[in-house]
Amino acid sequence: MKLGFWYLFTLFSLAFTPLLGSEFITPVHYWQPAGLDGDILWSLRLPRALAGLLAGAGLALGGLAFQALFQNPLATPFTLGVASGAGVGAALWITLAGGAALAWLPGSALAGLAGALLTAYLVYSLTRLKEGFSTASLLLAGVAVNLFGASLILLIQHLSGVQESHRILRWMMGGLNRAGWGEIAALAGFVGLGSLV
Repeated sequence: MKLGFWYLFTLFSLAFTPLLGSEFITPVHYWQPAGLDGDILWSLRLPRALAGLLAGAGLALGGLAFQALFQNPLATPFTLGVASGAGVGAALWITLAGGAALAWLPGSALAGLAGALLTAYLVYSLTRLKEGFSTASLLLAGVAVNLFGASLILLIQHLSGVQESHRILRWMMGGLNRAGWGEIAALAGFVGLGSLV
């Protein structure tokens, strides 16, 4: 019963929030998209709402995976250094490649994914150096790698130009202002693949 309520609440929120903004757009523009209001609804507001929903779902899945792995409700992506590893990958890409895209995906997103995977492998390898495998060793290695990654991000920002430093900061903070239907498709693919895993 509770789960059904939250599904309905999510669908209602997804349908209602794009109508809100500096000016209210009437729901009639969902099925009659002609005109400026329909354009704003379908090309700006609805993609941003969907991007927010998908990003939230992806973050929730990631949090669930970490909490299940550590059997601890306080575990986060920072616990294994995955978040800072993704930041290092994206920061390097933005600084060295100027944020160029690869095929139809943003290069910084792929570099962030590569950085996160490499960091997870590094933490696992550090944990395996010691005899046996314990959750405590995994946590300690993760915290150390996380701090090292955060330091690397600061160093990269310090050595890069003002524009690149600002783009790195914007990437790490996230945002929905550039969400379009292409970004929605890419994000849905990542979240769908993560759900299957």
